[in-house]
Amino acid sequence: MHTMTRTDSPHITRQGTFLISCSIWEPNPATHSSVPETSPNDAQPNGTRIRPPEPPSHMREAMTVRKKNRRHPYAKPPRKREQKPVVTPVQLCIVAILTTALFAGGAIFLKITSASAFNITTQHDLQLFADFQKFHFSMNGICIGDQGESIRNDGLPSSIDLPDYTLSKGVSITIVAGSPEDPYNPNNPFTMQAKHKRAATVYEYSFATDTIIER
Repeated sequence: MHTMTRTDSPHITRQGTFLISCSIWEPNPATHSSVPETSPNDAQPNGTRIRPPEPPSHMREAMTVRKKNRRHPYAKPPRKREQKPVVTPVQLCIVAILTTALFAGGAIFLKITSASAFNITTQHDLQLFADFQKFHFSMNGICIGDQGESIRNDGLPSSIDLPDYTLSKGVSITIVAGSPEDPYNPNNPFTMQAKHKRAATVYEYSFATDTIIER
């Protein structure tokens, strides 16, 4: 590609009586190459092809395909330094008070629950022994045991000998009133009391009322 410069030179033609000045374009010596223009298909005598001249820089920039920016690998943001919690003496006192209250409440709850379980066991054993005494009286006409005697499973020896009859662990039953020959006497009914060694409640059964009451 050649850059042309414009120069004005007079050129006289016969157009009637007019002189016409024509513009003649001449190549610019600064940008004009002495290499003759050739086509890529023009072959040399030795069979090689001539490489076409490179375009100017402004054209190369326009022809260059803009490359996409490469994606940088994901970088995790730096971890923030964790701040340690500051515990004040007031907070420590509150935690200590709450912990103490929690343990105390748990101990009281367990004690009440355990006492309730022991009391239920005691009532159950007393009712079973009362039913056994009534059955024995209906079969033999007499109850087992005299006033002051007891059957026990609380670690102390029993004064009523019943090898085949066993109370729950910790329970003892004592005959406190009445005659074994006349257990239904309204003035002096046959009466028994039961207690668990790990509970303070005493339960009483009377043949006259056929009920268990709490003493």
